[in-house]
Amino acid sequence: PHKASHSQTNYSGTTDEHGMCHVMANVGEHQVQLTHPLLAGCGGASDDGALSCGGVNCTFRAASEMKVVATIKLFVFTTPAISGPEGSKIVWVCVRMGDVPRDARRASGTLEVPVGRGVECIDLGRAAGGSAAALVDLPASFGLEAAGAACPLDQLTVQAQEGEPLAWCANDDTQPGASNCLFSRLATGAAVLGVLKP
Repeated sequence: PHKASHSQTNYSGTTDEHGMCHVMANVGEHQVQLTHPLLAGCGGASDDGALSCGGVNCTFRAASEMKVVATIKLFVFTTPAISGPEGSKIVWVCVRMGDVPRDARRASGTLEVPVGRGVECIDLGRAAGGSAAALVDLPASFGLEAAGAACPLDQLTVQAQEGEPLAWCANDDTQPGASNCLFSRLATGAAVLGVLKP
């Protein structure tokens, strides 16, 4: 859930399963701020994930509405798999560069992002440039159709680069007591998206 608030008067609320937040406020102009750890990677957001969304004018006995679509940035990288077939690569995602470990390896291949009824393909090698982690802008419409459903990040898949005989296996190894929602797990650091196996 995202938290929306007005800093001076401390009107605040939390988004529901449909991404809506309803707040009662005094008549007048109010500045809106959206806070969520995943917003730390968004342009204009602070390191703790606070994003200023602009102003909204509240009038007497009338609802004022503000629509905010936040673009999430993900770092994608790999590490060698400790167990499983030789040559397997664990694919990780995180929202802060500080969560990318020193032994991270450059991601290659294609990140497939479901958008509407199609798929947007992002070249991870190009997104990484000279870095070990590819910085990917998820499309603004990503996850909107899945609001209230399963975690939209679980829909992301990675296809190995051409000539690399690796197949995608989604992560089903959630640690006991950990959240099943990848978005929630990213709030505390890097999380496994899946594994590329021979």
